[in-house]
Amino acid sequence: MAPRVLVVAGPGGAGSSTMAAGIADHLAAAGRPVTVLDNDPYTGARSRCAEAIPAAGPAAALAASKTVDLQSLLSVLGDSAEVVEPLRHTDTAAALRLLWSIPVEASDEHIVVVDAGSNGPDLARLARMLPASLLQLSRVSSKWLRTARPFAAAVGGKLPGPALLGQVQASAERARAIRNAVCGGSGGVLLVGGDPGKTARIGVGVALSGVLVRGVVGLENGPEDLLPGVPRVASPVDWLASDWDTQPPVQIVADMTDEGYQMRMPLPLSDFRELKLRWSGHSLTLAATGHQSVLDLPSVLQRCRPSSASLRDGMLDVAFRPTRAGA
Repeated sequence: MAPRVLVVAGPGGAGSSTMAAGIADHLAAAGRPVTVLDNDPYTGARSRCAEAIPAAGPAAALAASKTVDLQSLLSVLGDSAEVVEPLRHTDTAAALRLLWSIPVEASDEHIVVVDAGSNGPDLARLARMLPASLLQLSRVSSKWLRTARPFAAAVGGKLPGPALLGQVQASAERARAIRNAVCGGSGGVLLVGGDPGKTARIGVGVALSGVLVRGVVGLENGPEDLLPGVPRVASPVDWLASDWDTQPPVQIVADMTDEGYQMRMPLPLSDFRELKLRWSGHSLTLAATGHQSVLDLPSVLQRCRPSSASLRDGMLDVAFRPTRAGA
């Protein structure tokens, strides 16, 4: 079982760091094992905590030391669009530091509070796509690199050897554990409301990566059609005491009427016309409100084609139908 990962996100100035610190203090005072992560040592959540709360467990630090530095590896690989393109819209270094510090080895009693602020969508996007990108990098061979980067091959000393590729494979395994913790049933986002439009865009940006927006605080009097399907939270303390639904947010359901499938995922978008979907056989790209994410499709959906999509009450349904021979 993975630890419970609560990402606290919101527009700049909305108070997400204060909220994350308050939640961590409440959990620590109640005797729960808790870890607080942020990217700001001066005004982030950890600096605001009244309790002495660790930033990350020793197991996470040990695991991180055995994995590769992504920025160094990207420098070696250069500008291969197929490998690097998914990272271009992400503040990779800052988000990677946060994700890599999540103690995925901890028990399900452990709660990790991540102060993400306005970077919540970037964090969710990186958590979703990093395992596939690292797995792809681990399959890179010297022959491919000489073809793709003849200059690097000519100057020498920049082709990754077996040790580096082994680190990439270890990194891919850790990235899968992080993705499962953030994007699975043990993860979720609490939005801290500020400007309603900016708050909604952050919520949609997070949800596009398949991370569940579990609630929003500070918008009790906001427009009713804002963030459909997301509960309004009046008391974070009472909300924390409630049980979480541990079902993964992205569900694949068999459609018995025509032997097809339905992919269902929460998406708190008010207007379906703002959503753009692009299917590529192995993945589904979703874009809305200035954010974009790529969802790798399970093997059962890679043998199908999307036939329709609908959005109702904050739930996106995409119908897939089997690809017929010769079609």
